[in-house]
Amino acid sequence: MRRVDNWVGVPVCLLLGAGEAVRRRFAPTAPLPRSADVRRVLVVKFLGLGSIVEATPAFRLLHARWPGARLSFLTFEGGRELAERLGVFEEVRAIRTRSLPAFAFDALRAVRWGRRRRFDVSYDLEFFSKFSYIMSYLISARARVGYFVRVLRYVRLLTHPVPYNSTRHVSEAFAAQVADDPPPAAALALEAPPTVPADEAAVDGLLAR
Repeated sequence: MRRVDNWVGVPVCLLLGAGEAVRRRFAPTAPLPRSADVRRVLVVKFLGLGSIVEATPAFRLLHARWPGARLSFLTFEGGRELAERLGVFEEVRAIRTRSLPAFAFDALRAVRWGRRRRFDVSYDLEFFSKFSYIMSYLISARARVGYFVRVLRYVRLLTHPVPYNSTRHVSEAFAAQVADDPPPAAALALEAPPTVPADEAAVDGLLAR
């Protein structure tokens, strides 16, 4: 997956970036919209169930920053159940990865889904993924926030890039996209997803082996 992300993702980003550079000559990037004007917010996070849990403080900060907005989440199929259990998002959209045709079909449908919702702000929580970079751009929220990717430093698909500090804890790095100032330590407490009886039964089965 990472090789495909690099081999295909980088050329696609360069191509989209060339078109975006021309567009920005005639339509400069606008600042982040006012809180009162934001109705729909998209969060993009494809890889890592643990990373989704570590992003729970950022999700709370999103609710505080955009109190009147509906939050949606775009992920791979493996992260759908966890995202839904968190109870943070009003809508969770998933892309299947079991085969290339299913992946391509779902990705195209996700772009169509996102463009129809006309998101005011999107947050790309992936650190190095070109695929999430491309999806965020194609969904085309008014403001697109994400991490500055060094290999694509000359490509400006994001409207509001955020530096990624690898010395920070992941939860702090996620919060840095959302909050203008570093939040207090108490605001970075992780939130465990709720469990269901099937989870307890699965654990009991593993312990009984």
